[in-house]
Amino acid sequence: MKIEFRLNFRDYQEANKAHVRQHKIIYFAFWSFIIVLLLSATGKFLRGDLIGGILTLLLAITLNPLSTLLETFWLKRSWNNQNKALHQPMTIEATGESFSLEGEGFDATIRCNLFKKFIETNNLFIIYEGDNAFRIIPKRAFTNNEELAEFRIILHENINSNH
Repeated sequence: MKIEFRLNFRDYQEANKAHVRQHKIIYFAFWSFIIVLLLSATGKFLRGDLIGGILTLLLAITLNPLSTLLETFWLKRSWNNQNKALHQPMTIEATGESFSLEGEGFDATIRCNLFKKFIETNNLFIIYEGDNAFRIIPKRAFTNNEELAEFRIILHENINSNH
C-alpha cells in the first residue's frame, strides 16, 4: 500500500496533543492545581478576603485558556523550526515488514519491528520510533475507507499498540 500526503500544522498540533495525553500525570497535576485554586478561592471568600478570593478565582478560570494559548504559540514556533523536508509532500509505502518513506531530501526504509507502538486519533495515525520520536500519517491521505482499514490492519498485526 502506497500513500502520499503533506503534513500541516493541524496534524502536528493534534499529534502533539495526543502524545502529551499519553502522560496522564501531567493532566492530573494540571487539573489538581486548578481544583486547589478553586478551593483556595472558596476559603478566601469564606474568610472575608474578597479581593484575594476574586484574584485566585480569576487565576483558576484563566489558567486553562492561557495554557492553551501558550501551547499553540509554542507548537506553531516548533512547527516553523522543523526540518522543512517535513513540510513537503511525502510518500509512505507500508507492508507487513517495513515502511518505506520518501520525501524531499530523505529516503528511508524502517522495519516494522523497530516501531515501539502506534496510537490512532480522529484524524491521524501516530507511529512511535522511540519514546518521543514519532511519524505522523494523516487519515486524509487514504483515498477510501478500504485503504484506511487495510493500513489499520497492517499496524495492528505488525506493531505493538497501546491504544
